[in-house]
Formats: sequence, structure tokens, C-alpha cells
Amino acid sequence: MVGYQIFTQISLVTLIDSLNNFMPSLGAWLTLNLSTINFIHNFAWVFVLSSIAPSILLGKDRSVIIHFIFCLAFTLVSAWIRDIVLANGSNPVTTISYLFHNPLIATLYILAPYIVMLTLDIHINRARARKTKEMIMEIEITRHNEGIMDLEDKTVS
Repeated sequence: MVGYQIFTQISLVTLIDSLNNFMPSLGAWLTLNLSTINFIHNFAWVFVLSSIAPSILLGKDRSVIIHFIFCLAFTLVSAWIRDIVLANGSNPVTTISYLFHNPLIATLYILAPYIVMLTLDIHINRARARKTKEMIMEIEITRHNEGIMDLEDKTVS
């Protein structure tokens, strides 16, 4: 979670600089609202990471308290590591951050959490629809079998 904070800022500045060439008024507006936009994109990353990581590490059947403690620990550790990374200057994270000066990579990075959210929603909705369809099939089979049993009972009596 350390990288997303650094990479988001760099990616946004890169995209705004690119937009300034084509749409200076939009670039100026984005620059004025950079902190809000940065917050929204950082929140998107936190939301995606805090939703996926606990599910993978703790399983889907966990309590809300456990999820909260996990996410709080995740956030505190990432903030602590971020401070260490920024205090030390040159390191792998700041070295990799130069990639985000490329407008294409910056765009992909900014869109990534939204793409992950949409992909997960589509996957979950398909799984839910498949499960519902299976349940309906089981009910129909049970009703059909009960109907056969009722017919057999009537013919025997």
C-alpha cells in the first residue's frame, strides 16, 4: 500500500501535465483540485486493497471486527513504511515511480482500481446468477421427484 500513495500523486501530475497541452482550462481546474482528486484515487486503492486482501488472507466468513482490525493494521503499517521510504530517499519504490511519468502508464495506473472493482462485480454477479440458477434447478428437480412419488402413491392405493 506504500506505492499507491506515491504513484497516484505522480500519475495524476503526469496526466494533468499531458492534458494541459490539449485542454489548458481542464488542466488548470484539475490542478486546483489535485488534493481532492488524489484523495479519491487513493481511497479507491485503499478500498480495493482492503476488500481483496482480507478476503484472501482471512477468508470470506470473517467478523466485521476482525476485518476492521486487519484494515486498521494494514493502514498503519503502510503509513509507517511510507514515512520510512520517503525519509530514506532513493529506494526501489522511488526508482519505480519514474515509470509513472509516462502518460500511458499513469492512465492505466489511475484506472486500475476501477477496473478491478468492475471485474470483481461482474464476476460476483455471474457467480450469484449461476448459484441462483442451480438452486432453481434443484427445486424443480425436487418438485418433479415429489410429483413422481405422489403419482406412485396414488397408483399403489
